[in-house]
Amino acid sequence: MTDPRRDLPSVNTLLETPGVKWLLEQHPRSVVLDAVRSSVDAARETGGPRPTEEQWVETIASEVRDATRASRRRVINAPAVVRQTHLEPR
Repeated sequence: MTDPRRDLPSVNTLLETPGVKWLLEQHPRSVVLDAVRSSVDAARETGGPRPTEEQWVETIASEVRDATRASRRRVINAPAVVRQTHLEPR
């Protein structure tokens, strides 16, 4: 009995598919590469049937959308200079 995870495509193979090439034209390579790796890792963990090329592209595109979505988070607005008051001048 063979392990279905052996049939998963490599990251380089997925980067060469037309749908992922289009994503590379639209988004930074690092974002798309992280999405491809994440998708392959998720498929490896589930161990189910091998996804089709269209399913791969949709999964990767979803990961890219999640990574590039603007998020609202709290930040500290502290433009003032922090001074070390316990240091003596020379």
